[in-house]
Amino acid sequence: MGEPPAWYRVIRAARYLGVEPWALLEREAAWFTWALAAEAAEAKAERARAERAGRGRRWQRR
Repeated sequence: MGEPPAWYRVIRAARYLGVEPWALLEREAAWFTWALAAEAAEAKAERARAERAGRGRRWQRR
């Protein structure tokens, strides 16, 4: 799979930041990168929390 189209990155970053896509287009390009990096980091942390919680439940059952 390749890179997503540029318009998708704009919409996704705007959704994460809670702003209109056209407002985000008026900002520096770094905001796209920061927003998408933060979103990815939060998703990774949530997966790790869920994995730890799942392991904790297994140990509590015994």
